[in-house]
Amino acid sequence: MGKRASTGRRSTRRESIASSRTYDFRMLACALALGLLTLAAYSNSFAADFVADSAVLVKQDPRIRAASSENVDNILHHTYWWPAYESDLYRPVTTLSFLFNYSTLGNGDRPAGYHVLNFILHWLNAVLVLTIVRRLSGSAAPAMIAALLFAVHPVNAEAVTYIAGRADLLATLSVLLGGWCYLRSTTVGGWRRGVWLAGLAANAFWGVFAKENAVMIVAFVLLYDWLWRWPALTAPSVAARVREAARQFGAGYLALVPALLTLWLMRRQLPPASPVFAQIFVDNPIIGAESWFQARMTAIKVLGHYFALLVYPAALSNDYSYNQIPLFGAASSGWDNALAWLSLGAIVSLIALAILLRRRIPLFAWGIGFVLLMLLPTSNLVITIGSIMAERFLYLPSVGFCAVAGMALWWLGQRRFAVAVAVSALVVFALGARTYARNIDWQNERSLWASTLAASPGSFKAYKGSATAIWANGVGTGEPELDAAIAMAERGVAILERTPLSNAQKDGALYVDLGQYYRLKGESLSSRGKPDEGWPYFQKSAATLVKAREVDRWVNDAARKSSRERGQADRDIPDAGNFNLYVQLAAVSLDLHEWAGAEAAARYAMRLQPLDHSGYRLAAMARFNQGQLEDAASLFAAIVLFQPRNADARAGLMAVFERLGLQPPPIVESGSGTTLDERNPTARRLINKGAGIVVQQLVDARQLDTAVAYHRDFVTRLHVPVSELPSVPSR
Repeated sequence: MGKRASTGRRSTRRESIASSRTYDFRMLACALALGLLTLAAYSNSFAADFVADSAVLVKQDPRIRAASSENVDNILHHTYWWPAYESDLYRPVTTLSFLFNYSTLGNGDRPAGYHVLNFILHWLNAVLVLTIVRRLSGSAAPAMIAALLFAVHPVNAEAVTYIAGRADLLATLSVLLGGWCYLRSTTVGGWRRGVWLAGLAANAFWGVFAKENAVMIVAFVLLYDWLWRWPALTAPSVAARVREAARQFGAGYLALVPALLTLWLMRRQLPPASPVFAQIFVDNPIIGAESWFQARMTAIKVLGHYFALLVYPAALSNDYSYNQIPLFGAASSGWDNALAWLSLGAIVSLIALAILLRRRIPLFAWGIGFVLLMLLPTSNLVITIGSIMAERFLYLPSVGFCAVAGMALWWLGQRRFAVAVAVSALVVFALGARTYARNIDWQNERSLWASTLAASPGSFKAYKGSATAIWANGVGTGEPELDAAIAMAERGVAILERTPLSNAQKDGALYVDLGQYYRLKGESLSSRGKPDEGWPYFQKSAATLVKAREVDRWVNDAARKSSRERGQADRDIPDAGNFNLYVQLAAVSLDLHEWAGAEAAARYAMRLQPLDHSGYRLAAMARFNQGQLEDAASLFAAIVLFQPRNADARAGLMAVFERLGLQPPPIVESGSGTTLDERNPTARRLINKGAGIVVQQLVDARQLDTAVAYHRDFVTRLHVPVSELPSVPSR
């Protein structure tokens, strides 16, 4: 008897192991098939260039140039957009992943490697969708369909093909991997449960450092417990069931505390480091809503747009800025108002249906709940964020939609298997083909903004981006591109000026771009012997740039006010502003022979970027045209002190010395560039004055460490008397 029982147990164990191996093999085969189909949809994505924010985050971030302790320290101690500016976004894990690409893998500024890593992350997420839906549904068929839909859905191309979408890929990986750990923790006990809960805690923790919405792992856990674990409780009363739930679920909730506490501390610490550099009303008009109701109804309308894209992703756009989605109640948006009410009705109906079917079809309720909960941080319903709508915000929520869609197709297959297979294959093929086509839009700036303009003709930024892409692509090829850029920028400005906006709401950058295009057009006409035709363009340039300056002054005042509220003294607050605006304004003022205006704009540019030669050069030209030759020479000399190879500075000095009659000019050429002959009294005086100008600009910009370094260098290397240099205040 004992032998037969022992033999039976061994046989059962062998059958269990064989079944487990069969299951593992099937899941591996499904994962590989999933990878191949995903690769087919994204096979043309690997050549896409660094576009939009990717160019800033990768090509302009010095922290990722080398895998050094100093760079890692800068990544950990500065925010996401540093050194461009400090923001309230802290995503060191995402920046470290760019460091991994750039330095460790040696991808540098070649985009292919970044796309490969993005693809791998997307594939991992698709495999996790397969695994999680398989666990929740108890069947591989709906799980495979859901994973395929997620893998090839075109709304996800913005997160995958757009290199800057890396943050969404990592945050989703964190939520899904952490969620899988939690699901496993509910099926085991003892130390194994502790290991899985530790995995939950670790994934939640690193996820919030990739992107803030990774904190929605909390929603994953709560949603699963509400749908599957709470109904299984056996206590007779609600109070007793709550106590039972606390005993059974409490450890999982405690595992989330480190991530929640970290996010809370992070949000408390970062805003004080974030100055006001730009307005975001034009990125998210909900900020300017007149009432709570108007803001919420506009956000609900956006949710309707999201659901429409999930169902029918025909027109896709990387931008939905002002005024593509008008505020609810706007005079010209009657149809949009109806869409808001329809969206509200649809969302309420879905929630009611999910609650009604939560016992009979928990996966349906889970999918609807997942979409809505994961959209919550970026929905503008709870907190107002910097964007009214973005397709990459759908990347994580689309998991829930794909789970419901996969379940629906599987249900069809139980009744008409051949029809279900055909429909599923057709849907996956259609979505994959749309993704393949969408990847083409992301190939370069021009293709991206052309597609954006087609899908979002009401967005001013679609015209701004198109104008920039046209002009950048057409530099050096003649005037047709410049004329096209002017036309595009004018249409964008027309959107901004269709309804009067305050300076706090306007976008100054588009005015700067248009002002620059007007100036270049005027210079082109003048250089071709048509000064009478060029002069009106100079005037339009100046008028447009003055509008931008009004906005910029508001930005500076807002930044200064914000700094005062944080306890900073006025003397310690540097000016904020758009450097290119003042460079362009100075340049066009010179074209208009307005020397004093040119000098004022140029000197403000010097305050904003004290080690950029443009402001010094334009200020020197203004002084030269006013007959102040030595002042002009000292500004040119200042450039030579920090940019000895600058050809414009050398040419400017030669022109001044020629006008002063200094022959031969006291200029010394060496392997390191241009210097001034210290033995010449005039040159000595210019060196001293130029050094004083540079140090003073650094002090005014509150770049005190740099000011100290230059002060020391000028004294020791150039023998500038300390009395000739401004003192540098201590911090």
